[in-house]
Amino acid sequence: MVSRCSGLSLLVADFEAAGHLDLASLVKASLNRCENRDPEMPECEKSFPSIWIRGWNFANAMARHAATGFSRAAETIIEERLSICQRCPHLVDQHCQLCGCPCIAENQLLNKLALASESCPLGKWK
Repeated sequence: MVSRCSGLSLLVADFEAAGHLDLASLVKASLNRCENRDPEMPECEKSFPSIWIRGWNFANAMARHAATGFSRAAETIIEERLSICQRCPHLVDQHCQLCGCPCIAENQLLNKLALASESCPLGKWK
């Protein structure tokens, strides 16, 4: 079973690997709050990553997107990704609770489903 706070754990690891220890420290504080919540809390009541973390995720996604020549995923890939996200317990109100990204068919410019360079934080799709 995947930890409810695994998205924050991934960010801490990414920040530490990139040498951003100050950002890793900030995310660790959020991770500690997340891990100390009541384990019986329903998935739908979990909070999303902060606006800062979502902004960081978006900026990194756009950098990867640019580095790959702004490659767009094929429509069949986008539909498959969306289908996987729609079955995921971490999808609440059409947003992923791990990375904060919207998972919607519309407005594909602002969600990573259409970006060939992106992947699910749990590795469910690439």
